[in-house]
Amino acid sequence: MGSSKRKEETKQQTSQTQANTYGFVERPRTPELLDYRQQIDETYDTTDPNIAYDFNRQRENLNNRFNNPFGANYSPEVMDAIKFQGNQELDQAQGQAYRQADYQNKQGKLSAVGAYADATAPQMVQTGGSSTGNMTGSSVQTIPFSWNSVIGGAAQLGSAAIT
Repeated sequence: MGSSKRKEETKQQTSQTQANTYGFVERPRTPELLDYRQQIDETYDTTDPNIAYDFNRQRENLNNRFNNPFGANYSPEVMDAIKFQGNQELDQAQGQAYRQADYQNKQGKLSAVGAYADATAPQMVQTGGSSTGNMTGSSVQTIPFSWNSVIGGAAQLGSAAIT
């Protein structure tokens, strides 16, 4: 009781096409964003007032240290030279402090303006789209005649009748 070979064959084809369209959408200008922009200008266009205060205090200390009656005795020429040199150094340091503060202000303003630009820039969104698909297929299955399957089926039927 032999059986022939079993043959299964499946063929399938699929195709899909998708097309999307995009466009820019303006973001709303809220009062909060307008206030934020104004705060950027007000915050980063001012110089730190502590710079002038700190250096004026240092100049005052430099010039007053020679007014101590119990201090060292200097000739007027030496006192003037020390004061002149100390004031020159303080002027240089104050100029550098102003340049650093200006640089930091510019960097902070650049960052804040960039965040403002991100919040107000038009946003690219998908405005439409379509999708089409097609699927075709075929399946061929060959089941051979087999005495084993007939005998097995009859045996199952007979055992079911006995019980």
